[in-house]
Amino acid sequence: MEKLLSGIFFALRKSILKGLSPKAIGVNNKGDVTKYFDRYCEKFIIGKLRASGLKAVIISEELPEPITINPQKKFPFYYCIIDPVDGSDNYLSGVPFVCLGIALFDENMEPVYSLAANYYTGDWFYADRKTLKLNGRKFIEKPVAKINGLIYFAFHNTSIKVDGVFNRLFLQGADKARSMGSTIGEIMTVIKGGAKSFIDIRDGLTPENFAPFFLIARHLRGAFTNEHGKEFKLRNLKLTETYNVIFSNTAEIHKKYVGMVKKVL
Repeated sequence: MEKLLSGIFFALRKSILKGLSPKAIGVNNKGDVTKYFDRYCEKFIIGKLRASGLKAVIISEELPEPITINPQKKFPFYYCIIDPVDGSDNYLSGVPFVCLGIALFDENMEPVYSLAANYYTGDWFYADRKTLKLNGRKFIEKPVAKINGLIYFAFHNTSIKVDGVFNRLFLQGADKARSMGSTIGEIMTVIKGGAKSFIDIRDGLTPENFAPFFLIARHLRGAFTNEHGKEFKLRNLKLTETYNVIFSNTAEIHKKYVGMVKKVL
């Protein structure tokens, strides 16, 4: 599976870096405009998964409904959630922070394989139930002392009370705060030690934005929860269901930021 998923990334990366058309070609199931590059990448991924013989239900942002590939094959059977271009607005604007996410779950919705990759940096995480790799090598976490003080933080002023407490905790209290427009890329940076935490409390993230990290997080010492510090359970397979997400480099850091978030929500 590592060879299949990484091969999809390598091939798509060449097309992304070369440049794909930004032409609008429709509207997806969330009401967002679908661009040619979104559909191209999605069709490429589905084609490669189908050609591999994988039996799966494919759930993707640009599909009006989930589709089943290779239904005649024997088990195992998978649910596959894909985000072909996470950071579409970045791609349209020439911002080099655009990512790919593929996550496979078994019939009980337990994660079994995951890929999270950044088209521009070339970095890719692969996970199965036994291992976590970065760029094809076993991933080794950075010591806590070497974690960058940055946090990735996204909110809008209808989701929280913007007041003195918020300013003190998040604007003045944080070393540095950024929002780069790609959930997958931002969480990858946290895992690599380039940031302390990723916090998105807009209640706007949908499962394809973070599906690879259900499995990846199980290999790490950090934490991956909702805004209440509770472990995720997908409510269903619809990509219109929205979530708040906090992903931190260590459990200690995570507890701190969950506590801070509770004070401003």
